[in-house]
Amino acid sequence: MARARAYNPRKREWESSLGEEDRWMKLARTVPAILMRIGTSRKAIRSTMKAISAMKDAKRGGEGFSDHMRHASEHLDGAHDTIARLIATHAEAGHVFVHCAAHLGDLLGGAGAPWQAWKGHRADAVLHARDARWWLCRSGGAVEAALDVCRVVEGRSGSGRPREAERLLRRARDDVSKALHALMGVRHAIVLEFFDAWMVLNQNR
Repeated sequence: MARARAYNPRKREWESSLGEEDRWMKLARTVPAILMRIGTSRKAIRSTMKAISAMKDAKRGGEGFSDHMRHASEHLDGAHDTIARLIATHAEAGHVFVHCAAHLGDLLGGAGAPWQAWKGHRADAVLHARDARWWLCRSGGAVEAALDVCRVVEGRSGSGRPREAERLLRRARDDVSKALHALMGVRHAIVLEFFDAWMVLNQNR
């Protein structure tokens, strides 16, 4: 249950005394903190690296191939869910900043270099995030297909690890490496967005 916030009459009085311009600027100043929080998060990267580690364990051989691949699948799902949440938060922050700029006009220097840099890095982050989700999905699909192959041949006398499962594992490893590269790109672009947003907000001070 969410904790009830104590009523603070002084804070409410101060906020009500703000002009419309000040209120929009106050809202715009929440954006850099959001960008820094999601830009420095390593949750998706950690999950992806755990999936890579599980795939390496599967490649080494032994009877635990299916177990390692199941662990890889779980970590890939976790990474995909995390990047989906990050994308949603990133989009919300961007919409807020654009909406504030529409109300504040020249105060945020919509035609200036910092604003244009922010737009460019925002677009980069969206592109990298799209690529990361694509490669995570492809890798997850290859892992699940490898598990299906193993289930089909499971129990056959003298059956070792199927060649098709080996091929699918190689594809999954290639794809997850590309996903990790894209995730690094997401972090880099969002951190640059943070600095751009800070510049936009402070250029006229």
